[in-house]
Amino acid sequence: MKILGALLGLVFALLIAAYVAAFTDFGNGFIKPYAQNLIKEKSGFDVKFDKFQIRPTSVDIVANVNGEIAANVNGGLSIFSQSLDLKYDVAVSDLKSLGVKLNEAMKISGIAKGKFSDFTASGVGQMLGSNVSFDANLKDYKPLSLKLDAKNLQVEKALALAGQPIYARGKISTVANIVESGGKPNGTANVDIIDVKTDNALIIKDFNVTLPSNFAANGKIVADVKDGIISAKSAVITPLATIGSDKTIYDPNSNTLSSDVKLIVDDLAKFEPVVGQKLSGAFKANGNVIATAGELKNFDVKVEGFGGNVDAVLNGGKLITKISSLKLDELVKIAAFPAFVGGTISGEAVLNDVHNTQNISGSVKLATKNARLNPAELKQVAKEINLSKPLAFELNANADVASSKAKFDASLNSELLKLKSLSGVYGLDDKNADVKFDAGIDDLGKFEELIGKKLSGKVDVKGAAKLAKGALSELDLNANALGGKIDASLKNEKLAANLSALSLKDAFTLAALPNYADAVIDGTVNLSGLDPKNLSGTAKFNVKNGIVNSAVVAKELDKRFPNGTKFDANVDVAINAGKAKFDAVANLVSNANKNLIALKNLKGDYELESGSAKADFELSIKELKEIEFLVGRPLYGPLLIIGDATKTGEKLSANVNSRLFNGDLKAVLKDDILNANLKSFTAKGLTDFLGLSHVYDGTGDMTMDYNLASQKGKFDVTVNEGKLAKTDFTEQVRTFTGRDITSEIYKNSKIKGTINKNLIDFNADMNATRSRVWVASGKYDMATKAVNVPIKMNYEKTDIDITVTGTSDNPKYTIGSDYLKGKAVKELDRFLDKKFGKDDENGTTGDAKKDAIKGLLKGLF
Repeated sequence: MKILGALLGLVFALLIAAYVAAFTDFGNGFIKPYAQNLIKEKSGFDVKFDKFQIRPTSVDIVANVNGEIAANVNGGLSIFSQSLDLKYDVAVSDLKSLGVKLNEAMKISGIAKGKFSDFTASGVGQMLGSNVSFDANLKDYKPLSLKLDAKNLQVEKALALAGQPIYARGKISTVANIVESGGKPNGTANVDIIDVKTDNALIIKDFNVTLPSNFAANGKIVADVKDGIISAKSAVITPLATIGSDKTIYDPNSNTLSSDVKLIVDDLAKFEPVVGQKLSGAFKANGNVIATAGELKNFDVKVEGFGGNVDAVLNGGKLITKISSLKLDELVKIAAFPAFVGGTISGEAVLNDVHNTQNISGSVKLATKNARLNPAELKQVAKEINLSKPLAFELNANADVASSKAKFDASLNSELLKLKSLSGVYGLDDKNADVKFDAGIDDLGKFEELIGKKLSGKVDVKGAAKLAKGALSELDLNANALGGKIDASLKNEKLAANLSALSLKDAFTLAALPNYADAVIDGTVNLSGLDPKNLSGTAKFNVKNGIVNSAVVAKELDKRFPNGTKFDANVDVAINAGKAKFDAVANLVSNANKNLIALKNLKGDYELESGSAKADFELSIKELKEIEFLVGRPLYGPLLIIGDATKTGEKLSANVNSRLFNGDLKAVLKDDILNANLKSFTAKGLTDFLGLSHVYDGTGDMTMDYNLASQKGKFDVTVNEGKLAKTDFTEQVRTFTGRDITSEIYKNSKIKGTINKNLIDFNADMNATRSRVWVASGKYDMATKAVNVPIKMNYEKTDIDITVTGTSDNPKYTIGSDYLKGKAVKELDRFLDKKFGKDDENGTTGDAKKDAIKGLLKGLF
């Protein structure tokens, strides 16, 4: 008794709690915000309840939707007696929030009264631009009578209320007069579609379909209801097509729909704006269909168009379809492609028990006749493919179906490609498949005209594959291709492949790339977990006997490239959880077997999904002079570069260390900006590197900033201590001045300049105890080697102007000095005075011949 009492007490407490939650102000206040949030989440409408009161026998709700719709429902409502006696009012002031501005408000009000299973509902008002009224009665939850007057409803407002874009504007009128007679509904109903015009720009944007500019729809549905059976006649007419039915019957008792169907396109040319291709001819489809509870039971359809016809009959679960001479060019054009394929396709299918895939059985056959690829139209689809004449092909496909399994075989035969067989079994229920295939190309040379590249040899591909639930689960492939052999197998998401003696040249060709080089490629691949995020395994590749196609590479680089340049490479890759660790070496060798460039210890990581990479590398050049064809000018000596590089998205950064000009180079590349710092380099190391004459002895530091994208930069050089080496330049200065400037020691010499592509502009300033040398606006063109360097020098009291022109290989010097010139003129005056006499107060000797000779000699200086 105690236990029973406790249980009854618990039940009573729960009932009280339910009552409080559902029917009190406290409970209503708790439910109200939840209901508002739920409505917004499900519909997108912002609903605010100004009043929310639910009682055991009544409701009183006042709501505001988006600040534009006011709704009021109040009256009797009892879930216990299952009865209702409600009044409702809905007023719509605008629909701006849904993209429609109303010219007038919408309002409807009415009542709903009776039992839940048998009640009457009525309403009257202005809705969607129409004066609407209705009076309906439901009995046993089924409509029994309906009087409806809703003329000229505006389509755009209906779309807005449904939360859809305004794809069309127009009117729809609906009028019904159905009354109860003998306990069953009887009467009429009419629907008129009046000049519904589409918003073609919006349809293009959302569906990528172009409709004719004059597209509009008009139609009518006339229905008679007799003893609950609906019989209707319908037609919808558009500029593209007409669709309709002479007799559609719906029996709600058996939930069965039977109807004839007609679709007529009198001129397919009208579809040109839709598919973007020129079409011709007519298209007709007519037939009869029967559906029960939404499932298609029987149909008999005949389609005429595209140069042929299709007959299909479904009766008692047996489907018989026959396709007769459909034109392939018309079919591809209706799919919005140029008529790149011609000929016809025919076939037939006989299938039993189509509603039960486990027991379906029968056969399907398809075959082409006079099929061909058309050169001009194929060029529009694939610009890289060239055909001088139509390419004929023949396609045959057959399938036998039994016990939900389809056993199929197909073949494709053409002058270029032969699919000798494609056979297997496909499960209609489980979507599992077991497939075998055998394909080949007898002569790759025939593809030269097609792709504009010269190929040779043949290709044979044989293999087997399995699908599990429509996805590839197993594969065995054996191919003779690319001049070598490829063997691959896939099982349990593990891929093993072996590549033997593949031709790099053929790989470039098939990838539609220029024929940069040829080589023999061997490799092995072992992978598991084929999802890029979880991919793991190893891959090894060996490239040997490589030879660069100098003509193609020279054209690509716009540089002369020597014939017979050879290369080889080895790459090892280890992949774990989508990250690849790689280790590679490569060598570039001249035709005379001289080592040109060696890429050593290239090691790093690569993210398969993001494409990000990071690597350390070591690049060795044995003699720079040998790669003049790459650099564009002769450089001399060996070079070893050690560094690391990082790629994130399209951005590349790098750090580089090297011994350069007998100094230590550290350089950083980031966002296309190269910052270089060269410590303790020697001037002789620099001139030796550039292949220039030894002009200076000294040690200095250099900094440089250079933008790779704009090819602009600046540099700053400081030479702590040094002196000029003996050169033609210093000898000419010594001859001209009698001074040996090579003994001068210059300290803290400065050279600053800018780089603009090939042009270097610089200033220099060198100071010693007895002399100074400076340059203002010196110029050097790296492309032409042209120099124009105005040098000013001061040695004690002697000033010298030296202009260096010509090229760095063959410089020319122009030397002048005002100090020496004045001194020479004075000495010449004394000499001439002795020989010709002194000038008088008029500046002459009084002897015309002597004056002329003296003036000529002085003029030489």
